Amino acid sequence: MAQVDQAQRSEMLYFGEPAGRIAFEKFAKKFTGLPTDEAAVVDALNSVEKFFEVAE
Repeated sequence: MAQVDQAQRSEMLYFGEPAGRIAFEKFAKKFTGLPTDEAAVVDALNSVEKFFEVAE
């Protein structure tokens, strides 16, 4: 069970911050009427893609 917890924490470290940025840009800003910063979304996606390249 400890290994599962450790894996979940590792994923949160890698994906929590980029996922939060994407959600803010794509959803929160939409509800407030602000424009989406596509550069921030691309940057967050690049962060996630770097992890997947290493994981393979």
